[in-house]
Amino acid sequence: MLTRLATHFKGRVQTYYFDISFEETLRRHATKPNSQDFGETEMNEWWQEKDFLGLADERIITNETAQDEILAMILKDCGY
Repeated sequence: MLTRLATHFKGRVQTYYFDISFEETLRRHATKPNSQDFGETEMNEWWQEKDFLGLADERIITNETAQDEILAMILKDCGY
C-alpha cells in the first residue's frame, strides 16, 4: 500500500526505514509519551526485520543514528 501510494503521488516523496534492532526499538519506544499504550508483546507481533519498501532514495536509519541526526536528515531532505 505504501509503495503504491508513493509511486502514484505527484509530489516529492521521502521514505525512511528504521533498520534498528528489536531491542533498540523497545528502548526508543519506552521514551515516548504513549509508551504505555502498547508494549513488547504487541510490538513483537508487528515486528518484521529488514522490511524495506525498496523505493528509490529510501533512507536507512540505523541503531547508531542519533535522534538529532535523524531530525537534521529529515529537515535537510525537506529543504530546511
